[in-house]
Amino acid sequence: MTPTARYESYRDALADVPKPCALVDLDRMAHNARLVRDYSGGARVRLGSKSLRCAGVMRRLLDSHDAFEGLLCFTAAEATWLSRGGFDDLLVAYPTWDRGQIEAVAAAVNEGARITLMADAPEHLERYAEVARRLGAALPVCLDLDMGTRHLGLHFGAQRTTLREPGDVLALCARVADDPNLTLDAVSYTHLTLPTIYSV
Repeated sequence: MTPTARYESYRDALADVPKPCALVDLDRMAHNARLVRDYSGGARVRLGSKSLRCAGVMRRLLDSHDAFEGLLCFTAAEATWLSRGGFDDLLVAYPTWDRGQIEAVAAAVNEGARITLMADAPEHLERYAEVARRLGAALPVCLDLDMGTRHLGLHFGAQRTTLREPGDVLALCARVADDPNLTLDAVSYTHLTLPTIYSV
């Protein structure tokens, strides 16, 4: 089907539907999901909630194939909301500083939710640990590493974290290991623009 014909089919299908509205072409979604699985080369794929923005679509994709596993959430508040909706294996994409959101994650973890907080600085770990101690929780954390390269004074890669030096990474790992209220769940690294996450 040509793009023009596809547009016309959408237009006709929505002719009598009140606007604004949203439409998901399930056939195209399934096709895109197959492409993502092919590109992954057999690796598990974590869905990004920041891009999908629809719990029903995320659930459908997670249920469609075992290659899709877990969600990369935009915020900690979103992760706790999704956990209440039955989603599991939730990784917060960015470090969280808001104490109320950290408390909500700690409470959800105490109730059995699997939510992992991102960190790339000692201050993040201190804040997570302080809240976790107070609520009697053990918070899983993921360390976000910068694996970009630098040539001729230019940085090639996404500058989403300042965690670049091996010594700094090891120091954060030791900080987590020494705290009974934190657990090292994964490491994430970004090379160019593609984030990769490894469980530990």
